[in-house]
Amino acid sequence: MCFQLQTKQGRLRFAKVLLSFSLLGIACVISARKVNVSKATISDYAAYWSASRLLLDGQNPYDAEKVFAVQKAVGWAPSALVMRNPPWTFALVLPFGLVAYKFSRILWTILQVLIVLGCASWLWKQYSRSSSTRWVAAIITATLFPALWVLVMGQITPFILLGLVGFLYCETSDRTNSWLQAASLVLIGLKPQLLYLFWVALGLSACWALRNLDCTTRELRRWTLFRRFAILLLATSAIPLAIDPHVFSQYFSYLRNTPILLEAIPTPGNFLRIHTNMRWTQFAPMALGSLWLYYYWRKNRDQWQWSHQMPLLLLVSLATTTYGWFYDQVLLLPVILFAAAQNFPALNKKRAAAVIVSYLTVNVGIATLFQSCQRLSDFRMLWTMPIWCSLYAGLLWMSRVAKRTRDEQLHEQVEDVAAAVYAANLVA
Repeated sequence: MCFQLQTKQGRLRFAKVLLSFSLLGIACVISARKVNVSKATISDYAAYWSASRLLLDGQNPYDAEKVFAVQKAVGWAPSALVMRNPPWTFALVLPFGLVAYKFSRILWTILQVLIVLGCASWLWKQYSRSSSTRWVAAIITATLFPALWVLVMGQITPFILLGLVGFLYCETSDRTNSWLQAASLVLIGLKPQLLYLFWVALGLSACWALRNLDCTTRELRRWTLFRRFAILLLATSAIPLAIDPHVFSQYFSYLRNTPILLEAIPTPGNFLRIHTNMRWTQFAPMALGSLWLYYYWRKNRDQWQWSHQMPLLLLVSLATTTYGWFYDQVLLLPVILFAAAQNFPALNKKRAAAVIVSYLTVNVGIATLFQSCQRLSDFRMLWTMPIWCSLYAGLLWMSRVAKRTRDEQLHEQVEDVAAAVYAANLVA
Protein backbone atom coordinates (compact mmCIF):
# COMPACT_ATOMS: atom_id res chain seq x y z
CA MET A 1 0.00 0.00 0.00
CA CYS A 2 2.82 2.37 0.96
CA PHE A 3 4.74 1.44 -2.20
CA GLN A 4 1.70 2.14 -4.36
CA LEU A 5 1.23 5.53 -2.69
CA GLN A 6 4.87 6.46 -3.29
CA THR A 7 4.59 5.33 -6.91
CA LYS A 8 1.47 7.43 -7.40
CA GLN A 9 3.16 10.48 -5.85
CA GLY A 10 6.21 9.92 -8.03
CA ARG A 11 4.10 9.77 -11.18
CA LEU A 12 2.25 12.91 -10.15
CA ARG A 13 5.53 14.72 -9.52
CA PHE A 14 6.86 13.58 -12.89
CA ALA A 15 3.67 14.81 -14.59
CA LYS A 16 4.03 18.23 -12.97
CA VAL A 17 7.66 18.52 -14.06
CA LEU A 18 6.75 17.37 -17.57
CA LEU A 19 3.97 19.97 -17.71
CA SER A 20 6.40 22.70 -16.60
CA PHE A 21 8.93 21.92 -19.32
CA SER A 22 6.23 21.43 -21.95
CA LEU A 23 4.95 24.92 -21.20
CA LEU A 24 8.55 26.15 -21.26
CA GLY A 25 9.01 24.66 -24.74
CA ILE A 26 5.80 26.25 -26.03
CA ALA A 27 6.78 29.62 -24.61
CA CYS A 28 10.27 29.36 -26.13
CA VAL A 29 8.72 28.71 -29.54
CA ILE A 30 6.52 31.79 -29.15
CA SER A 31 9.56 33.83 -28.10
CA ALA A 32 11.72 32.56 -30.95
CA ARG A 33 9.10 33.55 -33.50
CA LYS A 34 9.80 37.19 -32.66
CA VAL A 35 13.40 36.70 -33.82
CA ASN A 36 14.30 36.55 -37.51
CA VAL A 37 16.49 33.45 -37.30
CA SER A 38 17.46 33.74 -40.97
CA LYS A 39 19.37 36.94 -40.22
CA ALA A 40 19.61 37.76 -36.53
CA THR A 41 22.67 35.82 -35.43
CA ILE A 42 23.31 38.43 -32.75
CA SER A 43 21.08 39.84 -30.00
CA ASP A 44 21.25 42.48 -27.28
CA TYR A 45 24.01 40.43 -25.70
CA ALA A 46 26.22 41.62 -28.57
CA ALA A 47 26.29 45.06 -26.90
CA TYR A 48 28.12 43.64 -23.87
CA TRP A 49 30.40 41.38 -25.89
CA SER A 50 31.42 44.00 -28.45
CA ALA A 51 32.01 46.62 -25.72
CA SER A 52 34.26 44.15 -23.90
CA ARG A 53 36.20 43.37 -27.09
CA LEU A 54 36.74 47.06 -27.81
CA LEU A 55 37.85 47.80 -24.27
CA LEU A 56 40.30 44.89 -24.31
CA ASP A 57 41.74 46.33 -27.53
CA GLY A 58 42.13 49.72 -25.85
CA GLN A 59 39.38 51.37 -27.92
CA ASN A 60 36.29 53.36 -26.97
CA PRO A 61 33.58 50.81 -26.00
CA TYR A 62 30.87 53.48 -26.32
CA ASP A 63 31.74 54.50 -29.89
CA ALA A 64 28.73 53.51 -32.01
CA GLU A 65 30.72 53.23 -35.26
CA LYS A 66 33.36 50.95 -33.78
CA VAL A 67 30.69 48.88 -32.02
CA PHE A 68 28.79 48.49 -35.28
CA ALA A 69 31.93 47.33 -37.10
CA VAL A 70 32.61 44.66 -34.48
CA GLN A 71 29.01 43.43 -34.53
CA LYS A 72 28.81 43.25 -38.33
CA ALA A 73 31.87 41.00 -38.28
CA VAL A 74 30.01 38.37 -36.22
CA GLY A 75 26.51 38.63 -37.68
CA TRP A 76 23.74 40.72 -39.08
CA ALA A 77 22.69 43.85 -37.17
CA PRO A 78 20.38 46.66 -38.36
CA SER A 79 22.27 49.22 -36.28
CA ALA A 80 24.87 49.47 -33.54
CA LEU A 81 23.87 47.91 -30.22
CA VAL A 82 25.82 50.03 -27.75
CA MET A 83 26.05 49.02 -24.09
CA ARG A 84 24.23 51.66 -22.07
CA ASN A 85 25.24 50.41 -18.65
CA PRO A 86 27.80 52.33 -16.55
CA PRO A 87 31.49 51.37 -16.78
CA TRP A 88 31.49 49.26 -13.60
CA THR A 89 29.45 46.75 -15.62
CA PHE A 90 32.71 45.70 -17.31
CA ALA A 91 33.73 43.91 -14.11
CA LEU A 92 30.97 41.43 -14.96
CA VAL A 93 30.98 41.28 -18.77
CA LEU A 94 34.69 41.70 -19.54
CA PRO A 95 35.56 37.97 -19.20
CA PHE A 96 33.01 37.11 -21.91
CA GLY A 97 34.90 39.30 -24.37
CA LEU A 98 37.92 37.03 -24.08
CA VAL A 99 36.28 34.28 -26.15
CA ALA A 100 34.45 34.08 -29.49
CA TYR A 101 30.94 35.51 -29.72
CA LYS A 102 28.96 32.28 -30.20
CA PHE A 103 30.75 30.42 -27.41
CA SER A 104 30.44 33.36 -25.02
CA ARG A 105 26.72 33.63 -25.86
CA ILE A 106 26.22 30.01 -24.86
CA LEU A 107 28.06 30.53 -21.57
CA TRP A 108 26.08 33.72 -20.92
CA THR A 109 22.75 31.95 -21.50
CA ILE A 110 23.63 28.93 -19.35
CA LEU A 111 24.70 31.22 -16.50
CA GLN A 112 21.50 33.26 -16.75
CA VAL A 113 19.27 30.17 -16.79
CA LEU A 114 21.00 28.91 -13.64
CA ILE A 115 20.57 32.32 -12.00
CA VAL A 116 16.84 32.52 -12.75
CA LEU A 117 16.17 28.95 -11.59
CA GLY A 118 18.32 29.33 -8.47
CA CYS A 119 16.70 32.63 -7.50
CA ALA A 120 13.20 31.19 -8.00
CA SER A 121 14.02 28.15 -5.87
CA TRP A 122 15.31 30.27 -2.99
CA LEU A 123 12.41 32.73 -3.21
CA TRP A 124 9.80 29.98 -3.08
CA LYS A 125 11.51 28.32 -0.14
CA GLN A 126 11.62 31.68 1.64
CA TYR A 127 8.01 32.68 1.00
CA SER A 128 6.22 29.33 1.01
CA ARG A 129 8.31 27.27 3.44
CA SER A 130 6.89 24.18 1.76
CA SER A 131 8.98 21.68 -0.21
CA SER A 132 5.93 19.78 -1.45
CA THR A 133 4.74 22.73 -3.55
CA ARG A 134 7.95 23.47 -5.45
CA TRP A 135 6.20 22.41 -8.62
CA VAL A 136 4.21 25.66 -8.42
CA ALA A 137 7.44 27.67 -8.50
CA ALA A 138 8.69 25.44 -11.34
CA ILE A 139 5.64 26.18 -13.51
CA ILE A 140 5.79 29.92 -12.80
CA THR A 141 9.52 30.17 -13.47
CA ALA A 142 9.49 27.98 -16.57
CA THR A 143 6.69 29.94 -18.22
CA LEU A 144 7.15 33.55 -17.09
CA PHE A 145 7.16 35.24 -20.49
CA PRO A 146 9.43 38.21 -19.65
CA ALA A 147 11.95 35.73 -18.21
CA LEU A 148 11.96 33.77 -21.45
CA TRP A 149 12.30 36.91 -23.52
CA VAL A 150 15.20 38.25 -21.43
CA LEU A 151 17.03 34.98 -22.14
CA VAL A 152 16.26 35.26 -25.86
CA MET A 153 17.57 38.83 -25.94
CA GLY A 154 20.58 38.06 -23.75
CA GLN A 155 19.96 41.11 -21.58
CA ILE A 156 21.80 41.66 -18.29
CA THR A 157 18.66 41.95 -16.11
CA PRO A 158 18.90 38.42 -14.58
CA PHE A 159 22.06 39.57 -12.80
CA ILE A 160 20.01 42.35 -11.21
CA LEU A 161 17.57 39.65 -10.06
CA LEU A 162 20.54 37.84 -8.53
CA GLY A 163 21.46 41.05 -6.71
CA LEU A 164 17.95 41.36 -5.30
CA VAL A 165 17.91 37.78 -4.06
CA GLY A 166 21.42 38.22 -2.65
CA PHE A 167 20.28 41.30 -0.74
CA LEU A 168 17.24 39.45 0.65
CA TYR A 169 19.35 36.41 1.54
CA CYS A 170 21.67 38.60 3.60
CA GLU A 171 18.67 40.22 5.30
CA THR A 172 17.26 36.85 6.37
CA SER A 173 20.60 35.52 7.60
CA ASP A 174 23.44 36.81 9.75
CA ARG A 175 25.12 38.53 6.78
CA THR A 176 23.32 41.86 6.96
CA ASN A 177 25.51 44.79 5.85
CA SER A 178 28.25 42.35 4.82
CA TRP A 179 30.53 42.51 1.80
CA LEU A 180 28.22 39.99 0.13
CA GLN A 181 25.27 42.33 0.54
CA ALA A 182 27.37 45.22 -0.76
CA ALA A 183 28.22 43.12 -3.84
CA SER A 184 24.49 42.52 -4.30
CA LEU A 185 23.98 46.30 -4.40
CA VAL A 186 26.59 46.55 -7.15
CA LEU A 187 24.55 44.09 -9.23
CA ILE A 188 21.34 46.04 -8.57
CA GLY A 189 23.24 49.13 -9.68
CA LEU A 190 23.72 47.73 -13.20
CA LYS A 191 20.40 49.41 -14.04
CA PRO A 192 19.74 51.66 -11.05
CA GLN A 193 16.69 53.39 -12.59
CA LEU A 194 14.65 50.16 -12.67
CA LEU A 195 14.49 49.80 -8.89
CA TYR A 196 14.72 53.45 -7.89
CA LEU A 197 12.22 52.97 -5.04
CA PHE A 198 14.48 50.33 -3.52
CA TRP A 199 17.31 52.85 -3.25
CA VAL A 200 15.00 55.46 -1.74
CA ALA A 201 13.64 52.97 0.81
CA LEU A 202 17.15 51.86 1.72
CA GLY A 203 18.19 55.46 2.34
CA LEU A 204 15.04 56.23 4.34
CA SER A 205 15.58 53.22 6.59
CA ALA A 206 19.18 54.18 7.27
CA CYS A 207 18.27 57.80 8.02
CA TRP A 208 15.39 56.80 10.30
CA ALA A 209 17.76 54.72 12.40
CA LEU A 210 19.74 57.86 13.25
CA ARG A 211 16.92 59.03 15.54
CA ASN A 212 18.30 56.83 18.34
CA LEU A 213 22.07 56.57 18.23
CA ASP A 214 22.15 54.87 21.64
CA CYS A 215 20.38 51.82 20.23
CA THR A 216 22.47 49.80 17.80
CA THR A 217 20.18 48.45 15.12
CA ARG A 218 20.53 46.65 11.84
CA GLU A 219 19.41 49.76 9.95
CA LEU A 220 21.85 51.99 11.86
CA ARG A 221 24.70 49.75 10.72
CA ARG A 222 23.42 50.32 7.18
CA TRP A 223 26.06 53.05 6.83
CA THR A 224 28.65 50.28 6.97
CA LEU A 225 26.90 48.71 3.99
CA PHE A 226 26.98 52.01 2.10
CA ARG A 227 30.70 52.36 2.76
CA ARG A 228 31.41 48.84 1.54
CA PHE A 229 29.18 49.40 -1.48
CA ALA A 230 31.17 52.53 -2.38
CA ILE A 231 34.45 50.61 -2.02
CA LEU A 232 33.23 47.80 -4.28
CA LEU A 233 31.86 50.29 -6.79
CA LEU A 234 35.25 51.99 -6.94
CA ALA A 235 36.99 48.61 -7.24
CA THR A 236 34.77 47.45 -10.11
CA SER A 237 35.16 50.83 -11.79
CA ALA A 238 38.94 50.58 -11.48
CA ILE A 239 38.99 47.50 -13.73
CA PRO A 240 37.95 49.30 -16.95
CA LEU A 241 39.84 52.43 -15.85
CA ALA A 242 43.04 50.42 -15.68
CA ILE A 243 42.58 49.53 -19.35
CA ASP A 244 41.10 52.82 -20.59
CA PRO A 245 41.54 55.85 -18.28
CA HIS A 246 38.97 57.78 -20.34
CA VAL A 247 36.16 55.21 -20.14
CA PHE A 248 33.96 57.34 -17.86
CA SER A 249 34.30 60.44 -20.00
CA GLN A 250 33.50 58.29 -23.04
CA TYR A 251 30.41 56.94 -21.28
CA PHE A 252 29.10 60.40 -20.35
CA SER A 253 29.88 61.67 -23.85
CA TYR A 254 27.78 58.85 -25.28
CA LEU A 255 24.89 59.75 -22.96
CA ARG A 256 25.08 63.42 -23.96
CA ASN A 257 25.09 62.64 -27.67
CA THR A 258 22.39 59.96 -27.53
CA PRO A 259 18.81 61.07 -26.77
CA ILE A 260 18.02 58.01 -24.67
CA LEU A 261 15.26 59.72 -22.71
CA LEU A 262 13.59 60.85 -25.93
CA GLU A 263 13.19 57.34 -27.30
CA ALA A 264 9.77 55.75 -27.67
CA ILE A 265 9.87 53.50 -24.61
CA PRO A 266 6.47 52.10 -23.57
CA THR A 267 6.35 53.51 -20.04
CA PRO A 268 3.72 55.83 -18.50
CA GLY A 269 6.25 58.64 -18.28
CA ASN A 270 7.15 58.52 -21.95
CA PHE A 271 3.48 58.24 -22.87
CA LEU A 272 2.87 61.52 -21.02
CA ARG A 273 5.90 63.18 -22.61
CA ILE A 274 4.85 62.27 -26.14
CA HIS A 275 1.22 63.35 -25.70
CA THR A 276 1.90 66.56 -23.79
CA ASN A 277 5.13 67.65 -25.54
CA MET A 278 6.54 68.49 -22.11
CA ARG A 279 9.73 66.59 -21.28
CA TRP A 280 9.39 66.91 -17.51
CA THR A 281 6.16 64.90 -17.52
CA GLN A 282 8.08 61.69 -18.17
CA PHE A 283 9.29 61.85 -14.58
CA ALA A 284 5.81 62.51 -13.13
CA PRO A 285 5.07 58.77 -12.50
CA MET A 286 8.40 58.43 -10.67
CA ALA A 287 7.53 61.43 -8.53
CA LEU A 288 4.18 59.86 -7.68
CA GLY A 289 5.93 56.56 -6.94
CA SER A 290 8.33 58.33 -4.57
CA LEU A 291 5.43 60.06 -2.84
CA TRP A 292 3.63 56.72 -2.43
CA LEU A 293 6.80 55.18 -1.01
CA TYR A 294 7.13 57.91 1.61
CA TYR A 295 3.64 57.27 2.98
CA TYR A 296 4.05 53.49 2.67
CA TRP A 297 7.38 53.62 4.49
CA ARG A 298 5.98 55.84 7.26
CA LYS A 299 3.20 53.34 7.83
CA ASN A 300 5.51 50.31 7.96
CA ARG A 301 8.84 51.75 9.13
CA ASP A 302 8.66 50.31 12.66
CA GLN A 303 8.01 46.76 11.43
CA TRP A 304 9.86 46.95 8.12
CA GLN A 305 10.86 43.54 6.74
CA TRP A 306 12.66 43.62 3.42
CA SER A 307 11.56 40.12 2.43
CA HIS A 308 7.88 41.14 2.68
CA GLN A 309 8.14 44.77 1.59
CA MET A 310 10.37 44.13 -1.41
CA PRO A 311 7.71 42.59 -3.75
CA LEU A 312 5.46 45.66 -3.62
CA LEU A 313 8.47 47.98 -4.01
CA LEU A 314 9.48 46.08 -7.15
CA LEU A 315 5.97 46.20 -8.58
CA VAL A 316 5.49 49.94 -8.08
CA SER A 317 9.03 50.77 -9.16
CA LEU A 318 8.79 48.87 -12.45
CA ALA A 319 5.32 50.29 -13.08
CA THR A 320 6.44 53.92 -12.71
CA THR A 321 10.04 54.03 -13.96
CA THR A 322 10.57 56.17 -17.01
CA TYR A 323 13.17 53.86 -18.58
CA GLY A 324 12.48 50.15 -18.69
CA TRP A 325 11.72 47.53 -21.32
CA PHE A 326 9.51 44.47 -21.42
CA TYR A 327 12.36 42.04 -20.74
CA ASP A 328 13.15 43.92 -17.51
CA GLN A 329 9.90 42.51 -16.12
CA VAL A 330 11.82 39.37 -15.24
CA LEU A 331 12.33 41.29 -11.97
CA LEU A 332 8.64 40.61 -11.28
CA LEU A 333 9.52 36.98 -10.50
CA PRO A 334 9.82 37.70 -6.73
CA VAL A 335 6.50 39.58 -6.90
CA ILE A 336 4.60 36.72 -8.51
CA LEU A 337 6.20 34.02 -6.36
CA PHE A 338 5.46 36.01 -3.19
CA ALA A 339 1.79 36.47 -4.11
CA ALA A 340 1.39 32.83 -5.17
CA ALA A 341 3.15 31.53 -2.05
CA GLN A 342 0.65 33.30 0.22
CA ASN A 343 -1.82 30.59 -0.81
CA PHE A 344 0.53 27.87 0.47
CA PRO A 345 1.74 25.75 2.29
CA ALA A 346 -1.85 24.89 3.25
CA LEU A 347 -2.29 22.30 0.52
CA ASN A 348 -5.68 22.74 -1.06
CA LYS A 349 -6.00 21.28 -4.55
CA LYS A 350 -8.76 23.65 -5.63
CA ARG A 351 -6.86 26.70 -4.44
CA ALA A 352 -3.61 25.44 -5.95
CA ALA A 353 -5.37 24.93 -9.26
CA ALA A 354 -6.92 28.40 -9.02
CA VAL A 355 -3.48 29.96 -8.45
CA ILE A 356 -1.93 28.16 -11.42
CA VAL A 357 -4.88 28.82 -13.74
CA SER A 358 -4.94 32.52 -12.80
CA TYR A 359 -1.22 32.87 -13.42
CA LEU A 360 -1.23 30.94 -16.70
CA THR A 361 -4.22 32.92 -17.96
CA VAL A 362 -2.44 36.21 -17.28
CA ASN A 363 0.82 34.91 -18.73
CA VAL A 364 -0.88 33.74 -21.92
CA GLY A 365 -2.60 37.12 -22.15
CA ILE A 366 0.78 38.87 -21.84
CA ALA A 367 2.26 36.58 -24.51
CA THR A 368 -0.68 37.25 -26.84
CA LEU A 369 -0.34 41.00 -26.36
CA PHE A 370 3.38 40.73 -26.99
CA GLN A 371 2.82 38.80 -30.20
CA SER A 372 0.38 41.42 -31.47
CA CYS A 373 3.00 44.17 -31.13
CA GLN A 374 5.37 44.76 -34.01
CA ARG A 375 8.26 45.92 -31.82
CA LEU A 376 9.25 46.40 -28.19
CA SER A 377 8.57 50.13 -28.44
CA ASP A 378 4.90 49.55 -29.26
CA PHE A 379 2.91 51.49 -26.66
CA ARG A 380 0.37 48.71 -26.38
CA MET A 381 3.00 47.11 -24.16
CA LEU A 382 1.93 49.65 -21.53
CA TRP A 383 -0.87 47.25 -20.60
CA THR A 384 1.55 44.58 -19.37
CA MET A 385 2.26 46.21 -16.00
CA PRO A 386 -1.43 46.82 -15.12
CA ILE A 387 -2.09 43.17 -15.96
CA TRP A 388 0.71 42.00 -13.65
CA CYS A 389 -0.58 44.33 -10.93
CA SER A 390 -4.04 42.78 -11.28
CA LEU A 391 -2.56 39.29 -10.92
CA TYR A 392 -0.65 40.34 -7.79
CA ALA A 393 -3.77 41.85 -6.21
CA GLY A 394 -5.90 38.84 -7.20
CA LEU A 395 -3.53 36.28 -5.68
CA LEU A 396 -3.27 38.25 -2.43
CA TRP A 397 -7.08 38.54 -2.32
CA MET A 398 -7.37 34.76 -2.71
CA SER A 399 -4.96 34.22 0.19
CA ARG A 400 -6.89 36.64 2.43
CA VAL A 401 -10.20 34.93 1.65
CA ALA A 402 -8.65 31.55 2.45
CA LYS A 403 -7.17 32.87 5.70
CA ARG A 404 -10.51 34.36 6.73
CA THR A 405 -12.22 31.02 5.99
CA ARG A 406 -9.65 29.12 8.07
CA ASP A 407 -10.05 31.55 10.97
CA GLU A 408 -13.84 31.17 10.89
CA GLN A 409 -13.56 27.38 10.85
CA LEU A 410 -11.09 27.44 13.73
CA HIS A 411 -13.37 29.77 15.69
CA GLU A 412 -16.32 27.41 15.14
CA GLN A 413 -14.24 24.43 16.29
CA VAL A 414 -13.20 26.28 19.44
CA GLU A 415 -16.84 27.15 20.17
CA ASP A 416 -17.90 23.52 19.63
CA VAL A 417 -15.20 22.28 22.00
CA ALA A 418 -16.17 24.90 24.60
CA ALA A 419 -19.82 23.89 24.29
CA ALA A 420 -18.93 20.21 24.69
CA VAL A 421 -16.84 20.92 27.79
CA TYR A 422 -19.63 23.02 29.28
CA ALA A 423 -22.16 20.25 28.64
CA ALA A 424 -19.88 17.67 30.18
CA ASN A 425 -19.48 19.80 33.30
CA LEU A 426 -23.25 20.14 33.62
CA VAL A 427 -23.68 16.37 33.44
CA ALA A 428 -20.97 15.86 36.03
